Amino acid sequence: MRQRNYLWLPLVPLLLSACNTEVGVGEPTQPGTSLTYEYNLDTSAQGWVSGFADFEQGQDTYYELTSSWRALPVPFTVRGIYMSGNNHSTDLWMYVKRKIDKLKPNQAYKLTFEAEFASNGSASCTGGIGAPGESVFLKAGASVQEPLALVDANKNWRMNWDKGNQETSGRDTRVLGNVATDSTDCVNRPYRNKLLSNSSNPLSLTTNGSGELWVMYGTDSGYKGSNGIYYTRLKITAKEG
Repeated sequence: MRQRNYLWLPLVPLLLSACNTEVGVGEPTQPGTSLTYEYNLDTSAQGWVSGFADFEQGQDTYYELTSSWRALPVPFTVRGIYMSGNNHSTDLWMYVKRKIDKLKPNQAYKLTFEAEFASNGSASCTGGIGAPGESVFLKAGASVQEPLALVDANKNWRMNWDKGNQETSGRDTRVLGNVATDSTDCVNRPYRNKLLSNSSNPLSLTTNGSGELWVMYGTDSGYKGSNGIYYTRLKITAKEG
């Protein structure tokens, strides 16, 4: 299988500054049995790399795949990692990934994920296949294995993780919720802020011998149409046990 190296050029200069060690921009902030990694994406992409899967090889332009670190639309006054695509397959996966470290080697942890983001998935907008809000599911997960999009035997890009399908969690992910907002404007579909987490359903796994894990956030879409999301803050809490 071929590896999908899907790093969009607008993110490249930002990765160089992502090693900032200030509290609140990616370093663990709690000693003892729990570590918290929090990334404020208003300042930079903080080392997060973007990618796409669940579509046909060579169809990037047709799916209108876009990723960059940019300013959110008015009335927002912050920046974030923007991802969008036109989901012709009714199963498009758009994700960001990053490695975290400074965990204990070969230690079992329970992981909770939190995501603050802006979505244009207005609620109660039906018609065609799926809905732009209720049929698009935000997931997060972790593994000792780097998440990669690979070409399968049918020439489709598929993840090497078990991320589940749409509203279903996989071995390596948890569903945080859908991206439906408090807007019911199905014509303009304005971006609205939303916060989701898996605090009631943590993910259990064990680190590698270096105390590292790969983490991933992504949207699993069952809506046949265009969707966009701006990630503005991502948080991972790892609790021993």
